[in-house]
Amino acid sequence: MLQQFIAKFQNRRINDLLWWGAAAWLVGFVYLRGAPDWEVAYLPATLGDYVTAPLVANPPYILFLFYPLSILPPRIGGVILALVNLVCLFAASRITGANKWLLLLSFPALIVTTFGQIDGLVALGAVIGSVAVRKNSGLLLGLAFLLLGLKPQVGCVLVIVYLVWMLSEGHCLDAGIATGVCVGVVGLSFLAFGFWLPDWINKIVVSIITGGDEFTSFEIGLFPFGLVALAGSLCFAREDVPAILTGTLLASPYAGYYSLVSALAFPLPWFVYCLTWLPVFLPTKMGVLVAPIAVILVGILQNRQKRPLKRPLLE
Repeated sequence: MLQQFIAKFQNRRINDLLWWGAAAWLVGFVYLRGAPDWEVAYLPATLGDYVTAPLVANPPYILFLFYPLSILPPRIGGVILALVNLVCLFAASRITGANKWLLLLSFPALIVTTFGQIDGLVALGAVIGSVAVRKNSGLLLGLAFLLLGLKPQVGCVLVIVYLVWMLSEGHCLDAGIATGVCVGVVGLSFLAFGFWLPDWINKIVVSIITGGDEFTSFEIGLFPFGLVALAGSLCFAREDVPAILTGTLLASPYAGYYSLVSALAFPLPWFVYCLTWLPVFLPTKMGVLVAPIAVILVGILQNRQKRPLKRPLLE
């Protein structure tokens, strides 16, 4: 028994080392080519007026991360952002039991890592939120809310869902602690970066009206038609977090295909990860929508089989 445990542990360590070896190639690629989204969008916005800058719409408390990166050479900042995403995806897969290789090699994960996006943080927020609800931890739930809030078009519905789940179990104090953590961090950002809330809300409203065309060219948001997908996820997939995340993306006025990585951080059938590469070979709206629809259908099937993902993942 002991020898089997040691062998399994060693194999796991070797597997992790191989994974990080592959991840190192991605980091090297970012260093050689640069991280386009970081260098073209996030970095100029950080160095200027972030709230009014074009191409970005994340809440400005992200500047707690971006400001330290902005004082570094652009390539180094992009490399560190790639490492942050990789650490988040690795941690998320370790917590949920998702296949870390399928996650790393999925098309959305490669885009997030090599382009300088921040969806790895959002994915980790979704996972931490599941743990927080299971463990009734207000502090963890507050951290999850902050990470999910970095991309409202991805995490806004899940924030409400997690809060409702916590309150439905009678943990009002923990829900209050989570809210207090968010208010505290946002309040600190007001002190550090000015009272950005009105201008940011105005920018979000304008983005909703215009469809967010300036933010992404690889669009999976189907608002208002995508609201049907979100309603289906909430009604028929119920506690399946990946389905709720994907339904939110489809219901959003704008959402990048790479944001699907938040759903992929939870265990899904292998073919779903393969389907994420379909837009490379079929660069049409239909090609982009196949993988998200598959995630929702898997969630509905899981629910019909009375095995929602939220519970077994965390036991």
